[in-house]
Amino acid sequence: MGSCIESFSSYRNYLHELPEGQTQYGELKVGDRMDAIYGSAIMYAPENSEYAGQVIIGDNGNIQKDNIKQKLGYSNNDLMVGFSNNMSYGPVSLNFSFDACIGGKMLSQYNRYMWAGGRSLDIDDQERQNWYAGKEYIAEGVKSCIG
Repeated sequence: MGSCIESFSSYRNYLHELPEGQTQYGELKVGDRMDAIYGSAIMYAPENSEYAGQVIIGDNGNIQKDNIKQKLGYSNNDLMVGFSNNMSYGPVSLNFSFDACIGGKMLSQYNRYMWAGGRSLDIDDQERQNWYAGKEYIAEGVKSCIG
């Protein structure tokens, strides 16, 4: 004997109106999703240059960020999925469930500090790990000469 339950859901919250005379609420305008995440993005060398796609590194050695806020994504999930099952055979029963959240962005201030300081594991490669071990390291990136 057994039973099975599946669920699918999504949620969107939009800004429908603002007080008279107000055109924005923070970065949001009427019709925008309320869960939009805005912030500074990392700057990369243009696609049409010999350094295409490489991170731009400033004179101070830090990764350069764009000073203009951009939409980085949405915090709410695109889809939430759930599955639950119950099976029994005589005196033995087995229950299990799975949940999944698909899409959406998570924002971690700690992770932002790691990226800003160049310590995030997402940007580590073997050469950088060698540097941690006391060996020479040269970051792959483009040095900013203007601005």
